[in-house]
Amino acid sequence: MNDHIVEALTHAGLSPSPLGILEYANSFFALYADKLVYGEDKRLSTVALPDVTRIHSDREGVLRVETSERTAITASLLGYDPGQVQQFFQQVRDVTARAKELPVMPLNRAAKSEPALSPVVATTLPPTPSVSAAPEPAPSRFPSVPPSSSSSSTSLPPVTPVVSSTSVPVVPSAAMPRPDIGSAESSLRPEPLVISSMPAIHDIPPPRKSAPAVVRIQSGGTLGEPGSPVPSVAVGSVPTPDPVQTSVSGPSMAPVPQVMALSLSGRDLLRARADSVQRFSGSVRVLAVVLGLAALGLAFVQYRDNQTVSGVWTLLTGGVGMVALLAFAEALRLLAALGTELGAGDSGHE
Repeated sequence: MNDHIVEALTHAGLSPSPLGILEYANSFFALYADKLVYGEDKRLSTVALPDVTRIHSDREGVLRVETSERTAITASLLGYDPGQVQQFFQQVRDVTARAKELPVMPLNRAAKSEPALSPVVATTLPPTPSVSAAPEPAPSRFPSVPPSSSSSSTSLPPVTPVVSSTSVPVVPSAAMPRPDIGSAESSLRPEPLVISSMPAIHDIPPPRKSAPAVVRIQSGGTLGEPGSPVPSVAVGSVPTPDPVQTSVSGPSMAPVPQVMALSLSGRDLLRARADSVQRFSGSVRVLAVVLGLAALGLAFVQYRDNQTVSGVWTLLTGGVGMVALLAFAEALRLLAALGTELGAGDSGHE
């Protein structure tokens, strides 16, 4: 478990030592005694294990953890190790079963076996005065189990008297919890689907890899069928799939150098523009100096011709224009420096 997962769990107020952990890249699953946590980047999704009703995945590798009201967790299992995924979600199934069965463990055992009345009789007998009658059917049922394994006809007689003897106290008490247990267990027992769905997730990568191979084999077969009357054509068509395969793999590799070439030409263009802007900034500075000198000379001439106001106005206009051009030249120099720095930085990264 890396530091990123520990930091995410600690920041969420969870223990950094879960019962189980399943991680890949920037996503992870963390299993606790009462909850399941899924984290991706900086986002955490948490679901309480007693509320989980179904955990399943589809053919695209998308896992969904559902409760009776909503889908609590939606995550992609692509990239995870299939063996680790199966082992982790088997542990999730076991921990979820323990979290749900702690209060109803005896009832679950009774539902699995046929003599379900013995636990119910034990619960109903303490309030009744006939406490001594409870142990009698218990030993009578234990010897009745071996005959049930040998023959079904001998197991039925001992069951019917017991039901008839305890039908009065048992029917009210057992009829009420059994629908609740059945509905609860039917909704809380989709966990085997997790294990059954894991092979589907495990089979996701092979079909994608084998699908192109199947297509190529079929294309080879179609080429061979029209050429079957002529052996020479069939022999000549055999080496053709090899260049086809290389040509198919070629375009997948071709865009990479093209993109690199485009990026290199972009950097070269950026450097060229930076150089031209640098030269243009020098021309603007020269133009500013010429404008200032011309304004100064014209103002001097106007002053000598007794046009003092016009001379002052010409001098102010020329000075403002010169300052504006100098500022523009400095801005161009700054842009040129930025372009040169960006071009040099990109080439350094490459």
